[in-house]
Amino acid sequence: MYLHTISWILFLVMMLLAIVLLAKEKPWVKRDKYPEGYWMGVGLGAGIGICMPLGVLLGLFMDNIPIGVALGPALGAGLGSAMGSRWEKKHSDQQQNEKEQVLGKWLKKGAILILLLGVIIVILLLTTRK
Repeated sequence: MYLHTISWILFLVMMLLAIVLLAKEKPWVKRDKYPEGYWMGVGLGAGIGICMPLGVLLGLFMDNIPIGVALGPALGAGLGSAMGSRWEKKHSDQQQNEKEQVLGKWLKKGAILILLLGVIIVILLLTTRK
């Protein structure tokens, strides 16, 4: 009973927070320049949003929903950071210094590594399932 009530309270708080952020940021207004890291955040949100339901489905398939709930955001973070890195590069200014470009390469390598580790964990979980 308490868990159900807490879930509804959290849902309402998150919806109110989303409404406040949408009203404050106005994402429907096209900007000439976005702040650095904007597209990385968009990519992470999209990746986690895409992979979270896939993780739950994977958990249902493996008869262990908590593992799926944990794997969904992990895979989504890897996929989302790769997408965000690509979008950052696409929408970046041409006057970036070399330090930021090197950091972007390391971020991309890290995102690919996280994604590969998530896939390896999924494969191991599927092969060791009883």
